[in-house]
Amino acid sequence: GTCGRIRGGDSRGRSRRGDGGRESDNPGRNSGEFGGAGRGRGSRFRRSGAGYAALKAHLPPREGRGLVLIDPPYESELEFDKVLVGLEVAHERWPSGMYCVWYPLTDRAGPVRFHRNVERAGIRKVLDVTLNVLPADAQVGMSGAGLVIINPPWQLDERLKVLMPQLHELLSPEGLGGSNVEWIVP
Repeated sequence: GTCGRIRGGDSRGRSRRGDGGRESDNPGRNSGEFGGAGRGRGSRFRRSGAGYAALKAHLPPREGRGLVLIDPPYESELEFDKVLVGLEVAHERWPSGMYCVWYPLTDRAGPVRFHRNVERAGIRKVLDVTLNVLPADAQVGMSGAGLVIINPPWQLDERLKVLMPQLHELLSPEGLGGSNVEWIVP
């Protein structure tokens, strides 16, 4: 299958890395392309920059299966809204695709609103996985991170319910924070 990574960026396609917003697993190819998507087993692509436009332009992949990792910059509260619009467009074009959206766990209301809006969007099979290594009221910008996974693999929720507490114990031996695996929309 195809594994894609689409990062948020500014309107000119620049990413947070400041390198023009493009990276590729295959440096010999035009890094703005899918780097061999559809050319056999294990084909991959990596696309950065104007990620939300790439969702519309490059979906569905020829293989008909794959994973899209969305890693927005979250430099403003509006980023959650942009992610939702991108997910709605992508899901309309490729409803069977697997999407994984990374988001920070902060004291802001963005993640809660995002979950509520995803639920209202009509997208089904939405799993939420979080890991906090600090308490929610810690005086830092980010206490942990979460992933919203649309169309996760079968039994991923059950596997993560076992693995996430173990990962939490390794990353936070003091027992601060915690982990959670729950369906936003079954």
